Amino acid sequence: MTAYDDDDVAGRSRTIADLEQKLKNVSAERDELFEQQAATAAILRVIGGSRFDLRTVVDTIARSACQICKADLGAVSLRDGDTLTTLGVFHTDRKMADMVRQIPIKIDDQSYVGRTVLTGIPSTVSDFETHRKTNLYTFRKALGFKSIMFVALMREGRAIGVFSMARNSEGEFVQRDIDLVNTFADQAVVAIENVRLFEEVRQRSDELAQSLDELRSAQNRLVQTEKLASLGQLTAGIAHEINSPIGTGLTIASSLVLRCNAFVGEQAAGSLRRSQLDAFVAGARDAANLLVANLERASELVRSFKQVAVDETAADRHSFDLGLATSQMLATLRPHLNGLDVTVETNVPDGIVITSYPDLYGQMLSNLFINAVVHGLAEMPRGFIRISARREADQVEIVFSDNGKGMSDEVRRLAFDPFFTTNRNQGGTGLGLHIVHNIVVQRFRGTIKLESGPGRGTTFVILVPLNAPG
Repeated sequence: MTAYDDDDVAGRSRTIADLEQKLKNVSAERDELFEQQAATAAILRVIGGSRFDLRTVVDTIARSACQICKADLGAVSLRDGDTLTTLGVFHTDRKMADMVRQIPIKIDDQSYVGRTVLTGIPSTVSDFETHRKTNLYTFRKALGFKSIMFVALMREGRAIGVFSMARNSEGEFVQRDIDLVNTFADQAVVAIENVRLFEEVRQRSDELAQSLDELRSAQNRLVQTEKLASLGQLTAGIAHEINSPIGTGLTIASSLVLRCNAFVGEQAAGSLRRSQLDAFVAGARDAANLLVANLERASELVRSFKQVAVDETAADRHSFDLGLATSQMLATLRPHLNGLDVTVETNVPDGIVITSYPDLYGQMLSNLFINAVVHGLAEMPRGFIRISARREADQVEIVFSDNGKGMSDEVRRLAFDPFFTTNRNQGGTGLGLHIVHNIVVQRFRGTIKLESGPGRGTTFVILVPLNAPG
């Protein structure tokens, strides 16, 4: 056996005691660390769950800081001009907490708390006898505290408030306590910043909502104004277009009445000659022909005006094959090509079945076709018209194009306006493309785009739903 002297035994005993103490210290530090982590987790949960209730958050931060630092009072005060407003307070006595919350705090260099806010440097007080003539001594005497600590809440290098801690028991606040409270102060600043950002976002959202309401109101007013302007333009156009045949017919009828009265007078006087009778009959026949022509013109205009309205009661909505409907319509339109060297090409795949208004589709196709023949291809030595269609998800794209003379920018801009025409001297009313636009937009609930340029032909790209609204 090995013999040990007393010094060896004593040395080994001290070593064991030191190791045990270190183990206890490590265990205590571990427990403190776990406690700090648990407190931080609790605060983060509160910040996440009550981020818009700042008082709840700072109350929780104050309570957690008191638990970790073994303090009896924790208070979070925010800067408001030259004063501090206490928002979050923890104290075992609720009445005491309410009293602390109501104590006014002025920010100046005459007090520890004021200097902490002004400088951002933490401060501690445990010797209150040197502060007998200050509010700090009165505050301490009323609440029975033996040591107080102040830590600034810093944001972007500026103090926005102060974190106050106080103990009733003996023991000054040390640097470790200051470091811990700094951590809690940072969490308080995060919570305050969250609320500030939320308030800014909410205010901005309210402003945007108000702006959106104002925009919608302005849009509605604009739509109503445009409707009234369109109605006025339509009314003026109708009056202008009908005025010509009706006015001409009225003039002819008035002249015919005068000639009839003169003829009756001549007949009654017995001075009527054969030549006068022949002249009267010829004039009456010419007047009648002119009256019929002008009345037919007026009747045609009225029919066109009815088409502009796209009469809903006349449209029959059902399913039909787009390719078959296109072929049938083109068969009735080919006579309009007599005397013209125009090729008509179609590329509408079989099986595109849509639920829509076949009569209106035929009217749309007819107006586009006649518009191309009359305005685009009449002076072309050789022309073509192409009609194609393809399905896109729940829509169909229909493309109608020609290689005619095209349109200028001004004509293209006004093409869909009612009564705008470049062919009025030859009987154009300017309603064909306007009717097409109404059919596509109002009845099919689709879109129509016009692409054209001088010498580049004209293309209409029409997008309509497979299932047109009833």
